[in-house]
Amino acid sequence: MRRAGIRPNESTHVTVLSACAQSGDLTTEERIKTWIVLRNLSSNVRLVNALIDMYSKCNKLDKARSLFDNMINMNIVTWNVMIGGYTHTHRYKESLEFFRTMLQSNYEANEVMVRYRYTVLNKVRRDVQSSKSTAPFFYFFYF
Repeated sequence: MRRAGIRPNESTHVTVLSACAQSGDLTTEERIKTWIVLRNLSSNVRLVNALIDMYSKCNKLDKARSLFDNMINMNIVTWNVMIGGYTHTHRYKESLEFFRTMLQSNYEANEVMVRYRYTVLNKVRRDVQSSKSTAPFFYFFYF
């Protein structure tokens, strides 16, 4: 793109961050994050959501959570991405807790959220059944 004199825009960077998430390429991600910071785009919800998603898929949930916690403007996609990150990394308890926090924050669950929640509950149920433990079972009633 640079050789052709074309400057990347927000959509370009969101797409590249998605590719980084799929490939686990954190080197390219750091360059894009620097680009975001240098251009004062840290409040761009779409770009930050893409960063959170990328960090989550690369098992860097601490970085994803830090971005989430520092966001001033967020939307339901931001919550979806973070809950999906916890689900993706098999941190089901955190995923359900985050879902509950989202509901308490006056966000309504959309179809994606409901799907994540059912996925998590099914995995927890299978874990309980396979371990024959009753302790985790009570976690269902917490939500």
